[in-house]
Amino acid sequence: MFIQQTNLIFSNYSSKTLMGYYDSSSNNISTRTACTHVLQDKPYVIRAASCKNSSLYADSPIIFSDYTSCDVVRAPHTKDPFDCELWVAEEYITNVPSICEFAYDVFCNVTEKYTIFDESICCQFFKLKTRRQHACFK
Repeated sequence: MFIQQTNLIFSNYSSKTLMGYYDSSSNNISTRTACTHVLQDKPYVIRAASCKNSSLYADSPIIFSDYTSCDVVRAPHTKDPFDCELWVAEEYITNVPSICEFAYDVFCNVTEKYTIFDESICCQFFKLKTRRQHACFK
């Protein structure tokens, strides 16, 4: 899975975001574009919505951020409202800072962790779909 900001709008704290995930049934990367923004009344919540129908959305409360390399967010769109996700900036994908791992462990209190980043699949997608420099090519 990857999330790539494609268009940032500072005036209203929003962006268009390309989200991709591996679809094992088709053996391909599937992508969706979401419109994301920070809620005015809850500045610690990121709302990702369909760009075509904003009534379809998922809110992800930020429970930790180091403001550079990672965010730990709640993932209430899963079965368990206390599930968490660790979001890592591109340049830290293969070397996650220990403070990020620590925050995830402390705030999420999980017994099982699932790593959804697969470098070979991600790199294959970016080699085929983009021409810009990417962490996979360094």
